Amino acid sequence: MPKKDWDLFSIYNHIYCRQTETLVIKGIFIIDYIIKFENYNEEIFKFCEHLKLNNNDIDKIKIPHKNKNKNNLNYLNIISLMSEEIKNKIHKMFENDYILLKY
Repeated sequence: MPKKDWDLFSIYNHIYCRQTETLVIKGIFIIDYIIKFENYNEEIFKFCEHLKLNNNDIDKIKIPHKNKNKNNLNYLNIISLMSEEIKNKIHKMFENDYILLKY
């Protein structure tokens, strides 16, 4: 992709691209493990257990939370400000993500 198109591609990926768009083919994941960012440290811990890593090594893993939200914004507060029409559009657009990623 030419460098001049990077911004457009980035906008597409951050606004329109569904999370499962590149992870699922015909309703089946092409990967074998998903780590969700909402509970990153807990997910990393589960992943290490999945890999059967030594518990001593797992206990040492703690990913620092950088750029933490300083405004105390919560997505539930943002959602409560949206109209039902907007909520429905978002749900319809990302419905496969909600189903496949079990949100």
